[in-house]
Amino acid sequence: MKHLTNRGLVVFALAALALSSCKSKEEPDDPNRKNNEKVATLDHLIIQEVFHSGNWHPRGYPTKDDAYIKIYNPTNKTVYLDGMALLMTPFSSNIQLELGQDCDFRETHIAGDKVIQFPGKGEEYPIEPGKVILVAHTAIDYTKDVEDGTAANPNSFDLSNANFEWLTKEQINEDDRKDNEKVPNMSVIYSGREFFDQTSPNFTISSGYGLIALVKLGVSAKDLEKDEYKWECTWNNASGGHGHGGSGTYLKIPNAWIVDAVNLCPKEAFKWYISSRTIDAGWTSAMIHRPSKKKPLGLALVRKHDGKNFVDTNNSTVDFEVVEPSLRVKK
Repeated sequence: MKHLTNRGLVVFALAALALSSCKSKEEPDDPNRKNNEKVATLDHLIIQEVFHSGNWHPRGYPTKDDAYIKIYNPTNKTVYLDGMALLMTPFSSNIQLELGQDCDFRETHIAGDKVIQFPGKGEEYPIEPGKVILVAHTAIDYTKDVEDGTAANPNSFDLSNANFEWLTKEQINEDDRKDNEKVPNMSVIYSGREFFDQTSPNFTISSGYGLIALVKLGVSAKDLEKDEYKWECTWNNASGGHGHGGSGTYLKIPNAWIVDAVNLCPKEAFKWYISSRTIDAGWTSAMIHRPSKKKPLGLALVRKHDGKNFVDTNNSTVDFEVVEPSLRVKK
């Protein structure tokens, strides 16, 4: 490195001060960066697309098993999915609850009712910079007849080449389907008060309600059985003036472990925040409240792009738009 003159030092100091005061996440131009290197504006994986609305079948009923989630790496580093998890909350923003005393941990934790984990032991499942992975409910070509008797749906997708399927082999077998051996299955950590039951009720997003989160666990899946991660909750139903109460036991996941999240709720149905607003300050859905055959299905939540970068303000109302799913084959 060449020595700087006094004048050069002053210029350098002023430039450094200007850069340090800049609040933008975007990196400054680096003359040593190769032309093909991308400038990262986000430091974490993002949920790029959620298809949860289902497709109308020509026979007149909506589908639900052709759901999928896309996860994108906007950083300039390879990120490994090994051991990460997907979480679904037990609460939904359309039914307001009055949580019992000493059980409202939303500002520090999030409740997990269904928690499933990606396979891998460390560096088996990389997502390279600028790459996206597809996580499907089941890795099946739904445009063709399925062995369980499900008729082909030309309005659906071919998910047979997904990167992961979130149903376990055991859950798929219980549905009288054949597991796609070419696609890795996720595994159940927690579902309905049970740990590691691979036949338990499966992770689902087709209802269109609840918060989906991508989680980087801070402890092993086995350690989640400890009492410190147990959320025993009681509540009263405050929506519509109803006084019905309830209780449940869920996983208590620290907010610091949340990589990204999307709060699913039709805009007209929102009543309360089911997580800290630092996790998601908004809500969105590709469905309307109480859909009917007269209302369109088959749309997806797709993260907005401003022409340079994907939008991530931790506000699903702002960050996503309802458009045609990226897997829709144009005819």
